[in-house]
Amino acid sequence: MIKHIQNIFLERCRANEQYSLRAFAKNLNVPVSSLSEVMNEKRPLTKSLRDKIGRALNMSKEQIEFFDDKISSKKSAQENVDSDYRQIAIDSFYIISESHHYGILQLMKTKDFKNDAEWIAKRLSIDSLEVNLAIERLIRVAIIEIGEDGVMKDVTCGKTSHLKSDFTNEQLKNFQVKALEKAIVSIKNVPIENRDNTTMTMAISRKSLPFAKAEITKFRRQLTKKLESFDEPDEVYQLAIGLNPITNISDKGDIYENH
Repeated sequence: MIKHIQNIFLERCRANEQYSLRAFAKNLNVPVSSLSEVMNEKRPLTKSLRDKIGRALNMSKEQIEFFDDKISSKKSAQENVDSDYRQIAIDSFYIISESHHYGILQLMKTKDFKNDAEWIAKRLSIDSLEVNLAIERLIRVAIIEIGEDGVMKDVTCGKTSHLKSDFTNEQLKNFQVKALEKAIVSIKNVPIENRDNTTMTMAISRKSLPFAKAEITKFRRQLTKKLESFDEPDEVYQLAIGLNPITNISDKGDIYENH
């Protein structure tokens, strides 16, 4: 759960540059010194503190238990196995929801890639702590490994599969939201010659959606294959295609005027 707390703090710092550890501690209603020591893994996360922080983060009892770090150090062989499976699920949770994991994997393919957390952080505009946490997760789920030369290697041959967890649906939604937020930042800050953003509005039948989804999937895969066949990559891009209704659609399938 410590990793989960660290990630929430990093997310809040990204959203608000003025956000501090003191503010985080106040939000959680815990002493800032205790929170600092826990986040830096200088003291164990007790069950009472874990539950208190979990409730402050609006986590359900099941989620709190899911992120349990197994406070006791004395475990049976089966408990160790269960803990390993739990850790893989937690890693999957973050890999699915945070696009910089895929960003790191793609950045590794670029010709000027440097095996350095600070360099990666600068290239992806994230914190170096986020890079280190992401690398740890990618290693644990056997997507990358560190060679004897200390260099990271993608052991999936570039065929990273989508990982599953109990939180898949919500985390995939979160992934898409963040992808769109990055697109907004790109529109505002990146010159038009280095990006492409277009929008079309059309009147269609909902019966055509399965066909549209299949065609979008086909286009996405064909374009990716073609782009990856060009010269050595030097940047990482993200393709976000959205086909969304702007009329209100009720649960019964009726369409109402959008107010």
